[in-house]
Amino acid sequence: MNCENPYELLYMIRTGDAYAENELYRTYHGLVVHLVDKLICTNRLLQMYREDLIQEGMIGIMEAVENYREDKETGFTTYLYLIVHRILLSKIKAYCTHPEIQFHNMCSFDETEGKYYDNCQKTIKDPVYYLRMQEAYDRLNGIARKMSRTDRSILCSVIRDEPIPYAADHLHLTYAAYSGRKSRIKKNLQEKLLKNK
Repeated sequence: MNCENPYELLYMIRTGDAYAENELYRTYHGLVVHLVDKLICTNRLLQMYREDLIQEGMIGIMEAVENYREDKETGFTTYLYLIVHRILLSKIKAYCTHPEIQFHNMCSFDETEGKYYDNCQKTIKDPVYYLRMQEAYDRLNGIARKMSRTDRSILCSVIRDEPIPYAADHLHLTYAAYSGRKSRIKKNLQEKLLKNK
C-alpha cells in the first residue's frame, strides 16, 4: 500500500489499521527530523538530545491524529507541524532549564557556520582523529558480532535512523518490545565501550 493522501491514512488509522499508522509515521518522519535539526542547530549541547527529541516528535504525530478535525480549515500537515513544533519547543525548554545546559553555551549559527565547517574539515583530515574513529568503529563491530541477530538488526536500524514503528514492524516486534530491546542495547553498548576505553 502506498497512500499519499493523509486523510485516507487518518481514516484508516481511526478504524484501527496498524499498517496505515506505520505508513503515517514513515511519511512524516522526515518532517520531524527536519524540525528537530532546525531547532537544535544553534546549541551544540542540545544535540546530545537529538534522538530523544525525534522520539518526542514521533509521539506528537499520534497526538495530531487524535486531535485533528477535518471540519477546520487547516491541512493535516500544517496541523501536524504546529503540534510537533510545540512539543519540541516544550521539551527543549525543559532541557534548557536543566542545570547542565546553560544559555551562555548557545551561539548563533550564522556567526559560527564557517568556523564549524572549517573545523570539521580539519578534523576529518587529521590522521589521529581518523585512527581513533577507526578504532572506535572496530570496537563497536567486535561488540556487535557477539550480539544476537535480532539485537544486531535493531542496532543497524538505530544507526540508519529508521522510525521506530517501521523498524519494529520490519523485525516483527511490538513497539514496546522494540523500544525495550533498543534501550538495553544502548545501555550495554555504553557500558562495554566505556569499559574497553
